[in-house]
Amino acid sequence: MRRPEDADGPRLARRRGLDPDAWVRPLCALVVAGAAAYASYVHQRDFARQGGADAVTSALWPLSVDGLLLLATAGLLKPAEGRGRRARYVVWLAFLLGIAVSLAANIAAAATLTWKPVLVAGWPPVALLLSVELLVLRPTKHGATTLRMRRTLPL
Repeated sequence: MRRPEDADGPRLARRRGLDPDAWVRPLCALVVAGAAAYASYVHQRDFARQGGADAVTSALWPLSVDGLLLLATAGLLKPAEGRGRRARYVVWLAFLLGIAVSLAANIAAAATLTWKPVLVAGWPPVALLLSVELLVLRPTKHGATTLRMRRTLPL
């Protein structure tokens, strides 16, 4: 038999800092981003080799693209207080440019330009983009979704 005070269990857990949303979403985003980063790295390394890069350069080139994405993601997730409009534009530009270059390199490394290899090769940057968006957006108490850091957007 449930006691009346047990009805507040989920709310009480949230008040105590045990909100599953606080750790499940970032953990899932980390898993998705990790898988996407590995697959993207392999495709981009192959792309760099196809472009004539030597072994060392082709191993480092994906790190420059995905490193830019990582820096931009950190900038997007950081509160925007104290940053000007120009800084917000630069963060968004870096993120979107990184996604575009990553997507282009991944697709270019596809075995053939038919839909299955293109989908497999193009998915990692899309998964990264969506995982960042899902981290920036969070549900409110009433089930609606709001921007986590509204002032991060350049508009």
